[in-house]
Amino acid sequence: MTEIADFLPSGLRPPGLRLPSAVLDALPGDGRLERVTAPPEHQRLMSRMDAKFIAPRAALAALLDILADHYVLLTAAGEPAARYVTVYFDTGAQDFLNAHLRGRRPRHKLRVRHYVDRQLSSLEIKSRMPGGRTDKTQRSQEFGSNRLESGAAAWAQSLTGVAGPLGAQAWTSCQRITLLHREHASRLTIDLNVALGSGVGARALQDRVLIELKRDRSRAEPALSQALYAAGARPVSVSKYVAAMLDAGAEARRARFVAVLGRLARSDYWRDCAQ
Repeated sequence: MTEIADFLPSGLRPPGLRLPSAVLDALPGDGRLERVTAPPEHQRLMSRMDAKFIAPRAALAALLDILADHYVLLTAAGEPAARYVTVYFDTGAQDFLNAHLRGRRPRHKLRVRHYVDRQLSSLEIKSRMPGGRTDKTQRSQEFGSNRLESGAAAWAQSLTGVAGPLGAQAWTSCQRITLLHREHASRLTIDLNVALGSGVGARALQDRVLIELKRDRSRAEPALSQALYAAGARPVSVSKYVAAMLDAGAEARRARFVAVLGRLARSDYWRDCAQ
């Protein structure tokens, strides 16, 4: 089987990297979650509202059991969780990172995302817009490649307004469970085994999962909110690129990192995953 580490740029892959991979322990045991193999078009949610949470991994199976009445599980190559590898690009001056640290809107992230199980890669720009909306734009990318060809770089620069050479600066990986609402455009993603790294090192999130609710608009879902709270899920500010760059950031900017990441800046949430 193809390993997640195979998709990382060699310059950002530390020696002895060991990435977590267990999934089945987090799933309910009775198979109540109905499974589907493809999402309907209205669930793509390329423009959406996001809400993000962190939750204890130990509570996930019970949470999924509760949600089975309203959500279905989107499988990946027959598996309940899809393997994702994301490589983030920035300028030498780290324009995208600095925009995040300063809370600017609009702001952008430029990434190559590898959908490992689907054998698909894409170049993506994820933009945080005024009013809290998130927009995503994609361009095809050779599967497994982290190279930015000249046309791709020009495309990215034209959409973000950022000039200058772009290079890979950080990465994240996870196994993602995706739940689709049975009735309306709402998707819940649950990232297990979250790991991230930069040229400095690599870390893995301990005993916790990251949950993201993605909706077509600010639709109230009281039952979902109650289920998340009962499972110990709490709101969190999530930028995986910022989290990956935490250790690589200058000490003078650490207060900004902490302000952006909130709970995710806590050192006891993480463990080293490289020797």
